[in-house]
Amino acid sequence: MRLRLPGLAIASIVCAYANAASPFKVVDLGMLPNGMAASAAAINNQSVAAGQCIFQNGSGNYVEHAVIFKNGQVYDVVDPFYPNEISTATGVDRFGNVVGIHEQTGFVIRGGQLFDPNTIPGTSWSTAARINSNGIFVGQVCIQQSPGVYIYHGYEFVNGQMADFNGLIGGDFSQATAVNDSGEVVGYGRDALGRWINFLITGDPNSPLTQVFNLGTLGGENAIPYSIDSRGDVAGGSYLPNNVYHPFLYRNGHMTDLGILPEAQSGYATGVDTSGVVVGNDQPSGYAGSIPFAYVNGKLSNLNSLIPANSGWTLITAADINEKGEIVGSAYLNGAQHAYKLVRNLNPITGTASGH
Repeated sequence: MRLRLPGLAIASIVCAYANAASPFKVVDLGMLPNGMAASAAAINNQSVAAGQCIFQNGSGNYVEHAVIFKNGQVYDVVDPFYPNEISTATGVDRFGNVVGIHEQTGFVIRGGQLFDPNTIPGTSWSTAARINSNGIFVGQVCIQQSPGVYIYHGYEFVNGQMADFNGLIGGDFSQATAVNDSGEVVGYGRDALGRWINFLITGDPNSPLTQVFNLGTLGGENAIPYSIDSRGDVAGGSYLPNNVYHPFLYRNGHMTDLGILPEAQSGYATGVDTSGVVVGNDQPSGYAGSIPFAYVNGKLSNLNSLIPANSGWTLITAADINEKGEIVGSAYLNGAQHAYKLVRNLNPITGTASGH
């Protein structure tokens, strides 16, 4: 889901920001009418974001609905199906198909029609975590094996079929967290010996040529991958030997510890693009909220330091980054929570346009 932009890298902007205008400008993605809060969870390569909005409906009730943010407008994608229930959108592809979670069920909306991905018999609940540009999506289903016994299965939905990952990794638990445009899937689970693994699955999951790779950890007990770009680079979080959780970047068979900000005690990465820019969230001491960060060329920066000073914005999460280097998440503006998008400013040193 990532694309390298010719002629200008985010790294050049971040390195120059001390002597130039702020490298990013903040775009308010908006809210539904009568909205009180919004958040963005993902953004595709067409700059369409997916997330959630809390708003007051016609009955005067506050509801939480899955939405997409497109061309300055906010669209409620679930109102015809779940008008009074909680939902959130976790991804949108280039065709406008939306995946997300409604109460305890993953959903897909295609062409304005609701599609239930729960095709495995006995499914009691599910998630739809991410979707790639071609409409392939991943998540997890919970299946009741016997009274009181539930098994959790990661899946990939491709070519009209749901592929179960438990058999591929050999264990009784799996969760698929992300998929790139090549159909490579990352996630985590347990193998046949009960050992925790975080995996990268390549190839058609229904083919005998499928390969499963254990990405390893930063020396701790386990790790969770949250994002994979079109080159196969993976970002996520891993425990260190001292049981501290750190963001990582996995590239060319090697997992790199990205470190954490000085004011943080732990962190994890949520997105990576093909230029190697990683975004994520650090956890400050005392567990008071989160600190969104960007990692560029070995330098970890608080995202709030990369936007105009005194803008009124306080960024609180970084959820995803697309091939254009646009970053989405949640922020406070005038005391209210908004969904935002960061786009690059004109670089005054090179004179190169880098935003939209």
